Amino acid sequence: IAAAKAKGAKIATVNQITFAAPTFISATGASEPAVSGAVSATKKGAFVANAVKGNAGVYLFQVTGKTNRPVKFDEKAYEQKCRQKAMQYAGNFMNELYMKAHVVDNRYLFF
Repeated sequence: IAAAKAKGAKIATVNQITFAAPTFISATGASEPAVSGAVSATKKGAFVANAVKGNAGVYLFQVTGKTNRPVKFDEKAYEQKCRQKAMQYAGNFMNELYMKAHVVDNRYLFF
Protein backbone atom coordinates (compact mmCIF):
# COMPACT_ATOMS: atom_id res chain seq x y z
CA ILE A 1 0.00 0.00 0.00
CA ALA A 2 2.88 2.35 0.77
CA ALA A 3 4.37 1.69 -2.68
CA ALA A 4 1.03 2.51 -4.31
CA LYS A 5 0.78 5.76 -2.35
CA ALA A 6 4.32 6.68 -3.41
CA LYS A 7 3.33 6.28 -7.07
CA GLY A 8 0.28 8.53 -6.64
CA ALA A 9 -2.45 5.90 -6.42
CA LYS A 10 -5.65 6.75 -4.57
CA ILE A 11 -6.17 4.58 -1.49
CA ALA A 12 -9.71 4.12 -0.12
CA THR A 13 -11.36 1.81 2.38
CA VAL A 14 -14.70 0.31 1.36
CA ASN A 15 -16.91 -1.40 3.93
CA GLN A 16 -19.89 -3.69 3.50
CA ILE A 17 -19.54 -4.94 -0.05
CA THR A 18 -22.54 -7.06 -1.05
CA PHE A 19 -24.07 -8.60 -4.15
CA ALA A 20 -27.26 -6.59 -3.56
CA ALA A 21 -25.74 -3.42 -5.02
CA PRO A 22 -22.59 -2.47 -6.92
CA THR A 23 -19.68 -1.34 -4.78
CA PHE A 24 -19.41 2.46 -4.60
CA ILE A 25 -15.79 3.64 -4.61
CA SER A 26 -15.63 7.12 -3.07
CA ALA A 27 -12.15 7.85 -4.45
CA THR A 28 -13.42 7.60 -8.04
CA GLY A 29 -17.08 8.41 -7.41
CA ALA A 30 -18.20 5.37 -9.40
CA SER A 31 -20.17 2.19 -8.83
CA GLU A 32 -18.11 -0.90 -9.58
CA PRO A 33 -20.00 -4.21 -9.91
CA ALA A 34 -16.82 -6.04 -10.96
CA VAL A 35 -15.21 -5.27 -7.61
CA SER A 36 -18.05 -6.99 -5.72
CA GLY A 37 -17.49 -10.21 -7.63
CA ALA A 38 -13.73 -10.08 -7.28
CA VAL A 39 -13.97 -9.49 -3.52
CA SER A 40 -16.14 -12.59 -3.11
CA ALA A 41 -13.51 -14.72 -4.89
CA THR A 42 -10.64 -13.41 -2.74
CA LYS A 43 -9.84 -15.00 0.61
CA LYS A 44 -9.79 -13.01 3.84
CA GLY A 45 -6.43 -11.33 4.41
CA ALA A 46 -5.29 -11.84 0.81
CA PHE A 47 -4.64 -9.35 -1.95
CA VAL A 48 -6.52 -9.78 -5.21
CA ALA A 49 -4.59 -12.02 -7.63
CA ASN A 50 -5.11 -9.80 -10.71
CA ALA A 51 -6.08 -6.18 -11.21
CA VAL A 52 -9.83 -5.65 -11.62
CA LYS A 53 -10.95 -3.38 -14.47
CA GLY A 54 -13.88 -1.24 -13.38
CA ASN A 55 -16.00 1.57 -14.83
CA ALA A 56 -13.76 4.37 -13.55
CA GLY A 57 -10.41 2.72 -12.93
CA VAL A 58 -8.35 -0.37 -12.30
CA TYR A 59 -8.49 -1.75 -8.77
CA LEU A 60 -6.18 -3.73 -6.52
CA PHE A 61 -7.44 -4.55 -3.06
CA GLN A 62 -6.95 -6.54 0.10
CA VAL A 63 -9.87 -8.24 1.81
CA THR A 64 -9.63 -7.44 5.52
CA GLY A 65 -12.70 -9.34 6.68
CA LYS A 66 -15.62 -11.45 5.53
CA THR A 67 -18.94 -12.24 7.19
CA ASN A 68 -21.93 -14.22 6.03
CA ARG A 69 -25.51 -13.13 6.37
CA PRO A 70 -27.06 -14.62 9.49
CA VAL A 71 -30.40 -15.08 7.73
CA LYS A 72 -30.97 -18.02 5.42
CA PHE A 73 -32.38 -17.50 1.95
CA ASP A 74 -36.19 -17.55 1.99
CA GLU A 75 -37.42 -18.66 -1.42
CA LYS A 76 -41.09 -17.86 -0.72
CA ALA A 77 -40.29 -14.31 0.38
CA TYR A 78 -38.11 -13.84 -2.71
CA GLU A 79 -40.90 -15.09 -4.99
CA GLN A 80 -43.36 -12.72 -3.31
CA LYS A 81 -40.97 -9.81 -3.81
CA CYS A 82 -40.60 -10.73 -7.50
CA ARG A 83 -44.40 -10.87 -7.93
CA GLN A 84 -44.74 -7.44 -6.31
CA LYS A 85 -42.10 -5.99 -8.63
CA ALA A 86 -43.83 -7.52 -11.67
CA MET A 87 -47.14 -5.92 -10.63
CA GLN A 88 -45.42 -2.59 -10.07
CA TYR A 89 -43.77 -2.73 -13.50
CA ALA A 90 -47.11 -3.61 -15.12
CA GLY A 91 -48.73 -0.63 -13.41
CA ASN A 92 -45.92 1.66 -14.53
CA PHE A 93 -46.27 0.36 -18.09
CA MET A 94 -50.03 1.00 -18.16
CA ASN A 95 -49.57 4.48 -16.71
CA GLU A 96 -46.96 5.31 -19.34
CA LEU A 97 -49.28 4.10 -22.12
CA TYR A 98 -52.08 6.23 -20.66
CA MET A 99 -49.88 9.34 -20.54
CA LYS A 100 -48.46 8.91 -24.05
CA ALA A 101 -51.89 8.24 -25.59
CA HIS A 102 -53.15 11.66 -24.40
CA VAL A 103 -56.38 10.15 -23.07
CA VAL A 104 -59.11 12.68 -22.30
CA ASP A 105 -61.60 11.81 -19.55
CA ASN A 106 -65.09 12.68 -20.81
CA ARG A 107 -67.06 10.77 -18.19
CA TYR A 108 -68.38 14.01 -16.71
CA LEU A 109 -70.42 14.57 -19.90
CA PHE A 110 -72.57 11.51 -19.21
CA PHE A 111 -73.45 12.03 -15.55
